[in-house]
Amino acid sequence: MEDFLLVRDLKIEKFNEKILVKGKNASMVEFPRYIHLSPDIFWLVGFLDGEGSKSKGKSGYLRFTITNSDPELIKMALNVLDKHNLLSKNKIPDKGIKIGRSSQHDDKKLLNFWMIYLNLSKSKFYFSPKPDKLKKAKNGVCHIYIINMILRRVIDRLIEHLKDSYIKVPN
Repeated sequence: MEDFLLVRDLKIEKFNEKILVKGKNASMVEFPRYIHLSPDIFWLVGFLDGEGSKSKGKSGYLRFTITNSDPELIKMALNVLDKHNLLSKNKIPDKGIKIGRSSQHDDKKLLNFWMIYLNLSKSKFYFSPKPDKLKKAKNGVCHIYIINMILRRVIDRLIEHLKDSYIKVPN
């Protein structure tokens, strides 16, 4: 038997299936009624638990973030979010993805790499203001920032739910 999670069971305050998220990158957000608890969702939850934002502060809790230098992991995360209707790739706001790079990176090549690899338009990306001499990853570092408190809460509650329901800690 396959497991499905009713999103409303995550008990998120003021949640309904269509929510207008206001702010700089405002957008209408639609969530599925159910989330299929498939292997790729379990992978995504583990990945986001490790690579996503854990900040509960005022501004940190308003956004959904992922930071990683491995293009395959970023692509997989975006594809799983898109597949399960948690975040459509075409709903990523303009300038929603920051590329961190060092002074040795060629900005044009770096931008072209991420655009092609993630299959997203140029408008979705921007560069960190200054190169960082510590950013030595071949393809820079990809930071996805989406101002969407509801998405952040759904993901956080999904992480908590799966940890509580499926991960057994020995005594």
